[in-house]
Amino acid sequence: RMQTPDGDFFDVDWKYCHGESNDKDDPVVRPIVLICHGLQSDSSSPLAQDMARAFNNAGMDAGCINFRGCSGEINKTPLGYHLGFTEDLKQMIEHINQKYERKRRIYLSGFSLGANVVTSCLA
Repeated sequence: RMQTPDGDFFDVDWKYCHGESNDKDDPVVRPIVLICHGLQSDSSSPLAQDMARAFNNAGMDAGCINFRGCSGEINKTPLGYHLGFTEDLKQMIEHINQKYERKRRIYLSGFSLGANVVTSCLA
């Protein structure tokens, strides 16, 4: 669970390539892919699960960001997710960069609404 600067949260579900993720001191670190799901979906959707498995098979750890209100728990603020809401994705990228001292390559993947969030984040 990631706490947000506005007093809310979002959840990220991880599927690791080989058990738990590498420690930041490990010289050989696997890349990470962050998956953004579609409208009214979440990390438990068949497509998100299939994508995570495919990325694991390619040697990448996968984290699926559950947009606000999509992880099965009501959020604390009225702000919801939408096509252009990239703050949570950017926060997760920065968190990974700080945790692993920018030693892990980060890839972004999304489908449906999540693809638009990824594209908006990169724009």
